[in-house]
Amino acid sequence: MPTTANRRILADDAPGDLAIVQSFLNTAATGRGDRARPDLLSDPEGLRRWAAEVGLPTGGRPPEDADDTVESLRRLRRALRMTLVGERSADSIDADVRLRLESDGLVRIAEEGAGTSIAGRVLGIVLAAQIRGDWRRLKICALEACSAVYYDRSRNTSSRYHTPWCANVVNLRASRERKRLKES
Repeated sequence: MPTTANRRILADDAPGDLAIVQSFLNTAATGRGDRARPDLLSDPEGLRRWAAEVGLPTGGRPPEDADDTVESLRRLRRALRMTLVGERSADSIDADVRLRLESDGLVRIAEEGAGTSIAGRVLGIVLAAQIRGDWRRLKICALEACSAVYYDRSRNTSSRYHTPWCANVVNLRASRERKRLKES
């Protein structure tokens, strides 16, 4: 079931834990006019609601923790969104991450109460997705007025729009521009 952040842009969740990162990125204020979406991380209460919805711990660390303040998480979100469009961020962001060797021999990010911040959990999921090759499938819709983060499920990862509606808007604009140029 899609999270609130993904549901408001009509996007299916990415597979596995990558859905947490997708949801995190979709908390940003995006869109314009009747498609405008407010920032879900605008205050500590919004952060707590979002974290609880995606199953991230919020109670194990003090609210003044440098990794998990609203502003530091918004900086992380901005930097990650920039990487999705191929831009470099001016910020280098550090976060606490604890890893655990499980009895099945797999290394996993430690869960609640083990010293991993929300920022650390998000960055850990990004690292795992980069290693698996899934990170390249997380994209920002090419329709600038939309800019929703979606998971590209196309065979060759060539999708540019998160819904057919967004693609239609761009194609209609291009068609009108061609027609206007022809008439002039």
